[in-house]
Amino acid sequence: DVVGLLHQLGDCPDPAAELAAARAVLRPGGLLLVEAPDPACRTAALLGPWCLPHCAARPAATAGTVRELLTGLGFE
Repeated sequence: DVVGLLHQLGDCPDPAAELAAARAVLRPGGLLLVEAPDPACRTAALLGPWCLPHCAARPAATAGTVRELLTGLGFE
């Protein structure tokens, strides 16, 4: 099993609830794939406000924040 959240966490109002829902449907031994935009990437630096404008509406989920949420939900 694989559950993919591709550019999902930055667009939802409650990332913890999204991750909990993913955990609920994932079979033991399954994989969770999380991908998020990086507002600090080179493309964002070159294009400035025209790159990833939807990210400005919500704070970016950092790798550390996502890791803490995943650990709290029992992901390894």
